[in-house]
Amino acid sequence: MDLDGTLLRGDTFWEQVFFLLRQRPLFALQFFGWALRGKRHTKERLAGLPLPPVESLPFSPAALEWLAAQRATGRRLELVTGTHRAAAQAAADRAGLFDAVHATTPETNLTSSRKAAFLRERHGTRGFDYAGNSGADLAVWREAHTAHVWHARPGIATRARSTGAEVHEHGLLPPTARTIWRQLRPQQWVKNVLVFLPLLLAHQVGDRTAWLASLLAFLCFCLSASGAYCLNDLFDLAADRAHAEKRTRPLAAGDLAPVAGVGLAIALPLLALALGWLLPWEFFAALALYFVATVAYSLSIKRVAGADVVMLTGLYTLRILAGGLATGIPVTQWLLGFAVFFFLSLSLLKRHGELLAQPGGAIPGRGYQPEDVHVVRAFGTASAYVSVLVLVLYMNGETVVKLYRHPAVIWLVGPLLLFWFHRLWLLSARGLIPGDPIPFVLRDRTSYGVAAATMVIVAAAALWK
Repeated sequence: MDLDGTLLRGDTFWEQVFFLLRQRPLFALQFFGWALRGKRHTKERLAGLPLPPVESLPFSPAALEWLAAQRATGRRLELVTGTHRAAAQAAADRAGLFDAVHATTPETNLTSSRKAAFLRERHGTRGFDYAGNSGADLAVWREAHTAHVWHARPGIATRARSTGAEVHEHGLLPPTARTIWRQLRPQQWVKNVLVFLPLLLAHQVGDRTAWLASLLAFLCFCLSASGAYCLNDLFDLAADRAHAEKRTRPLAAGDLAPVAGVGLAIALPLLALALGWLLPWEFFAALALYFVATVAYSLSIKRVAGADVVMLTGLYTLRILAGGLATGIPVTQWLLGFAVFFFLSLSLLKRHGELLAQPGGAIPGRGYQPEDVHVVRAFGTASAYVSVLVLVLYMNGETVVKLYRHPAVIWLVGPLLLFWFHRLWLLSARGLIPGDPIPFVLRDRTSYGVAAATMVIVAAAALWK
């Protein structure tokens, strides 16, 4: 049986790499130096470094159960993997089912045709059954009596039937495109509509050039954010698997190979920066800052209580500022001040819900303890009220008088916002918002009602004669 992607719903190579990067980010420089000399050399060097806790590795319960059933019939079981010996032995010891372990050595990278030759020499052609999951296993299946296709894409199962081996399929995965789409988290792109706020609040909805710039800015932030989600999930594999909701994410669940996650984490931000270069250089700088900040958040800041929500608030506010930079529309200090307290409250609401929803009250991979829930709630509700206060003070300013025919009507937005925040925090305290409030708001009819009423009020203030 193969290890990565078969017995494990993951890849020990990348599991170890991101485990080490999380411990010491400067390991990235060392890793890139090894990678230039090839994967076998990199595996040799990794073999002497600490492994992630074996209990954090995503063993497939179905595969373990199937192996135990095979062993009960008296069959000999061998783990044959391209990973280095230390990781392979740790996984085999944890499973407690194998009679022998064969792994990559300094002389041979035990994958694909080299693995096929090794097993043919050891057991003879058609003298063994082999369980694998990827295109690299096709060469082995050509030598095997039976091909057990585990946790593979439908295309791999189809290709396995052409090897001449008898084929048995176990737990096939959905098509790659569908899984990648889930990994990109398109439901989170709604946060990037913030880049349109400067255009809308300046009442320049008839400016086509500004609309095109805002649309391009929106696309850049969507690509960059999805790349950041991939990177964050790679660093958070162990913590996500311990989380009641996040364990279903494609990388944590093993539905998407870590190497695919690495590719997306690199390609998407690069594409975003390439498109961002078409807009003013100030926007490009803001987009680059956003990406650097998200990397810093993934590496360390998210594990520091308090600093994490401040960074999330900054990332929200930066989207608004970037929207103004893309279109050349100035962003007022009033809008930035309102955004800071508004999004600080939502960021704290997310942590509050996670603290209540997580068994034991501690969030894996974060710096919060169960007793922090009261402090988080106090800061979150206070931030909500301050955001409304900033809005009320803005309504007395000269800008409102210039933009609206009836500025006094805008005051009605204040009570609506107070009601909306009050309701969200009440629902969170009751355990009905267990995490990020944005997906909840997108499904909440009351929130849509508040948004519609706000638009009616703003339209009336601007257009009512």
